[in-house]
Amino acid sequence: MSLVLFALFAPELRAQVLARIPPPPLARNVAAPAVACGPLWITESATQDIVGGNSFACIDPVSGFTFETHYTRAYSLAAFDIAGAFAVCEVEVAVEVALAVDGSQPLTVALYWVPTGTFPGGALTPIGSAAMTIDDVDQAFVTVPVTGTAPPGTDLVVDVAPSNGNATFSAFAIGSNAAGQTAPGYLTAPACNVATPTDLATLGFPDMDIVVNVRGEEIDTAVADAPLRVDEHAASAASNLNGVFEAGETVQVETSWKNPGTTSFSLTGLAQNFTGPAGPVYTIVGPAADYGTLAPSSSSSCHDATGSCFELQISGTRPLQHWDATFDENGTMTPPIAGVPPPFHTWTLHVGESFPDVPVSSQFYRFIETIFHKGVTGGCAAAPNYCPGDPALRKQMAVFVLKAREGDTYTPPPAVGIFNDVPVSDPFAPWIEELFHRGIVAGCSTPGGPNYCPNAPVLRQQMAVFLLRTLVGSAYTPPACTGLFGDVTCPGLFSDWIEDLFIRGIAAGCGGNDFCPTSPITRGQMAPFLSKTFTLSLYGP
Repeated sequence: MSLVLFALFAPELRAQVLARIPPPPLARNVAAPAVACGPLWITESATQDIVGGNSFACIDPVSGFTFETHYTRAYSLAAFDIAGAFAVCEVEVAVEVALAVDGSQPLTVALYWVPTGTFPGGALTPIGSAAMTIDDVDQAFVTVPVTGTAPPGTDLVVDVAPSNGNATFSAFAIGSNAAGQTAPGYLTAPACNVATPTDLATLGFPDMDIVVNVRGEEIDTAVADAPLRVDEHAASAASNLNGVFEAGETVQVETSWKNPGTTSFSLTGLAQNFTGPAGPVYTIVGPAADYGTLAPSSSSSCHDATGSCFELQISGTRPLQHWDATFDENGTMTPPIAGVPPPFHTWTLHVGESFPDVPVSSQFYRFIETIFHKGVTGGCAAAPNYCPGDPALRKQMAVFVLKAREGDTYTPPPAVGIFNDVPVSDPFAPWIEELFHRGIVAGCSTPGGPNYCPNAPVLRQQMAVFLLRTLVGSAYTPPACTGLFGDVTCPGLFSDWIEDLFIRGIAAGCGGNDFCPTSPITRGQMAPFLSKTFTLSLYGP
């Protein structure tokens, strides 16, 4: 093959660019190769089609050769129901076209793992790589034997890197289609000013769904589990045993692990790298934990199994309002299982006393810390306070329930203007209108409607409907009431919802066999209702 053939790759440009490699004369779809190793096959591609002319590469417009380009995917093991470690045995790479002057070129596949959800940020931990020479191919799969094991609960990152074609006189375009994918594909091309893995959609290529598949097997090993209990049992030094880690305390940290496999093993843990925001001192007082023997499909807490758990201490002034610390736990399984990496997990520990107006003695303290840690609330307008005695307003309730239900990263669609008393410019409008669209609220009955009454306090009877409809959907109908509370008429407009909330263990009434249905809810009282309804935990794996 002569160098002139690479004119096909060269648009009339003056600098290296991300550009399409023209398709070959005949486009064809190629199925993935048959199973070659490992019982599990994971992919983020809707189809295995390889569409000609669909992929972009970093191209030298003078030579037509492709510069160093990395194509990357991150596979969440949890998304594929892989509870244990995942041992990779090969990676299948779709190739749109590979051409070289001498008829072949090197291709490298590297494996990494990162904590779930941190890619493309976070540090990559390498676990394996393999390089092979591939012949010129046109819309075909190349299978690269590569081994490496990603720990449980992580993201497996697969990086496919053809050579710098300007050094090997070659060009390469990965196979792709526009049929859809379950997670983004990423590209890195330093010569084209893409220095870090970047979502292809962000680069302007939303239809370039790269096809990279992984084969391997799940390996039984210990998996971090709930519960994670903090400061609930006495440590070697004094603490207030209120279930929240505060600066100045030495607390017992009771971690838990699960054995998802079929072989029993004993497990011990070592705490390392206890750290957090700069300023305070983070000290590991007791570095070891013992979980005893974990039978197949069982879980074990260090406190419940042996009483031997970690002890940690923080001293110093608060560095920021939302304060989290972390430590790494390295586990040792006895007997070790061949090919299984030692169990590892990074635990996150929220540090309390986030709000000056919520003392540790408050009955709502831990619940307020929980909804703050989960991003449900950032406090009240009188920062850095929470204002626990203030009424919870209807507009605030919209944000509370949606963030508790959907997570702190959730953002509702823009407002369009539904209620006369909630202009689209109101920062609460998108949240209020999303509740309306979900059938959770219909507004209030004031004249001149439709209105929402955003600044009215939420009544306890209204709160029951807010919570349960957000949790289970607008089509839900609670069981008929039986007359549990003396001040709640049964049957009644709210009685079924109130009693359902009680039966679920979310609300216990206001005393004296009453529920106080028309009393306003305070912001402090709302915290346990939100935590219990949406099972929010302050500490967990």
